[in-house]
Amino acid sequence: MWHGRRVHLAAVYDGAHMALFVDGKREAVTRLTGRHKPAPFPLVIGADPQPVAGNPTPSVHNHFAGAIEAVRVSRGVRYANQNFAPPAELRTDASTILMLPFDRGEGEVAQGRSRGKYHARIVGARWEKANAWRAQNPAPATPDARLPEPPAPPP
Repeated sequence: MWHGRRVHLAAVYDGAHMALFVDGKREAVTRLTGRHKPAPFPLVIGADPQPVAGNPTPSVHNHFAGAIEAVRVSRGVRYANQNFAPPAELRTDASTILMLPFDRGEGEVAQGRSRGKYHARIVGARWEKANAWRAQNPAPATPDARLPEPPAPPP
């Protein structure tokens, strides 16, 4: 959720370029050079991980202030260069490597829904009931829905 509005974000890497789609519309693309290297620490969702020398667990900063309904990681290119209509709800399919629904659960573990049965540890966040949240924050109506400009930084 961004500024009181539900937003669908998709990052797509095709082996040469990284593209960012916002509500189904490609907003940015950049060419990446060099070989992909795995991060020296686990995947972090909703914060900026910073490596700590000699420690496999990163220090995290810049926590996301909002709600994350679900995260899906796919094998291959799910969205190419064309715009698309974002789904109302993410679903698993043959390309899904990791699917984490954060809209149903409790405790400190998000149960993954994917063939790999990956799970996520919840740190510094709380569970919200999905149905009430979705009723107040419907999915974007069209891929042409534009985000409002972010507020100006304080003086």
